[in-house]
Amino acid sequence: RIWDMSREAKCRYVDRVSSLGISVRPVGLPREAVSGADIIVTATPSRHVLVEADWVATGTHVNAIGADARGKQEIDPKLFTRATVVVDKLRQCRELGDLHNIHCGRSQRRSGRSGKKGGGSFRSFRCSADPWG
Repeated sequence: RIWDMSREAKCRYVDRVSSLGISVRPVGLPREAVSGADIIVTATPSRHVLVEADWVATGTHVNAIGADARGKQEIDPKLFTRATVVVDKLRQCRELGDLHNIHCGRSQRRSGRSGKKGGGSFRSFRCSADPWG
């Protein structure tokens, strides 16, 4: 399922993905796109919540990549309180993205693979809605 504010952009996406042999269905509301999904990907310049916490089932994998500047927000902060959050650049995510509205506890550095360069690291942690921790 795909939702976009722009009907034209949504149609272009459907055409492009369908040409690859992947079935995709356009929907009229964000809730229709995420409800019941196993994987949710957001990549928007939104300055307000697009995905509400109560729309997302436990165990759903969420890739939220659009909130990459001050003031951007795609994900309801309440969702982070019941998630394990994994980021590649913790400071950037705390200052510029969806995480700026919440307090995130102690992080753990883990090794992993990062793109073509091979080695890399990421951080995982738990969050609370209380900004004072």
